[in-house]
Amino acid sequence: MNEWARADWRDCVGDHDVLVGTPAVFLNALSKDFIQMSDIALLIFDECHQAVGKSPMASIMKEFYWRAKHGNSDVPRILGLTASILHGKLKGIENKRRKLETILDAAVYKPPSYALSEDDTLKKYERVQSKSCGFDVDQVQLQLRECFVRFSDRLKQSSRIRVHSGKAFASGIYVVVQSGMCALAHYMGECILYQLQREEELRLER
Repeated sequence: MNEWARADWRDCVGDHDVLVGTPAVFLNALSKDFIQMSDIALLIFDECHQAVGKSPMASIMKEFYWRAKHGNSDVPRILGLTASILHGKLKGIENKRRKLETILDAAVYKPPSYALSEDDTLKKYERVQSKSCGFDVDQVQLQLRECFVRFSDRLKQSSRIRVHSGKAFASGIYVVVQSGMCALAHYMGECILYQLQREEELRLER
């Protein structure tokens, strides 16, 4: 698609109701004026938490969406999908959330917190209120650090394995930010399993 000319894009837009591609491909087409924001009715970003800095998603919004909107031109509705509204370190959560909502011209919503039954299928998503978080960030970080330190200390006492608890802690925080507490539990289990396997391998080598 990066090699398409204007005629290719115009044919594609005219013949299809849905176009799927990477943000970089669409940014390139917009930059070359092959397509315009007015050609799009609904713009869906997957992993929309990456719409930061100079990323293709952010560039599409800053350079084309907002420019068109401020010029009173037609713009598409925006739908961003992600398992996490944060990008990068677990700091400045509220500020990052506001920036994401601003650049996407959208608000953060989440599914109902209860399990859906057949009678609940028409329930509306709930808007995430300001300063709302599914867990106490400071408390999670404190407990994680204590857990990794205790884990590494015990392994050091029973084996020759060198455990980098600082690196494991940082990775654990990243897992929480990107995928939530269930993913963290899986990550912790994998860490323990890996270390036990390494300990057994070293024991057999002796």
